[in-house]
Amino acid sequence: TGLLNGLDVTTHWRYADRFKQRFPRVNYVDHVLYTYQQRIGCSAGSAAALDLGLEVIRQDFGAEAGNRVARRLVVALHRKGGQSQFVDISSVIQKNAFSQTLDWALEHLPEDIAIADLVKKAHMSRRTFDRHFRRSFNMSAKQWLSRERLKLAQQLLEKENDSIEQVAIKSGFERAMNMRHYFRQYLGISPSQYRHQFQ
Repeated sequence: TGLLNGLDVTTHWRYADRFKQRFPRVNYVDHVLYTYQQRIGCSAGSAAALDLGLEVIRQDFGAEAGNRVARRLVVALHRKGGQSQFVDISSVIQKNAFSQTLDWALEHLPEDIAIADLVKKAHMSRRTFDRHFRRSFNMSAKQWLSRERLKLAQQLLEKENDSIEQVAIKSGFERAMNMRHYFRQYLGISPSQYRHQFQ
C-alpha cells in the first residue's frame, strides 16, 4: 500500500536482505531493536516488540507511565530503538571503562559535558570511541547526550513545577530554546504542551 514508503523501518536481521529487495522505497535501518516514526512502529523481533510497546506508552502517557509498566513487566526500563540487535560479550567485558563513562555522563547531565572528556574517561582514541558508540547505540555520543537530557527533562516536567527555563538548566540544555528544539524534533510537541499533557 506504500504506507511505509519514506519511513525508517526495521525487521529481524534474518529477513533484512529479502525485505530491502521487496520494499526498495522504504528506509531500512540495520541492526536496531525497533523504529517508531509518524506513529508507525516496527520491531526486530518478539522481545523488541515489548520495547516498542513501552516506547509507545512513553510517548502517549509520559516517561513515568512507561517506567511503571516496565517495572510491572520486570523488563529494562528503557532500551532505545537505536540499540543494536547484537551484544558482543567479549566487547562488553573489554569496555568496562566505556560503560563507566556512560554512567558518569548520566549522573552529570546538567553539566557541560564535552565529548573529548568522555573519550578521555573511556581511555579510547576518538575514532575508537565514535565507532564503538555507533555500534552500540546507532547514534553519535552527542545525539545520545541529547536523548538522555530529553528523558531527564520529561521526568522533571512530569514531577516538578519549575519553569521551563529552570527545567532546561537542570536537564543540561542550558536554555529553554535548546530544549524546545529537541522536544519538537523527537516528540513533536513543546515542553509546555508535554507538561500540560502528562503532569
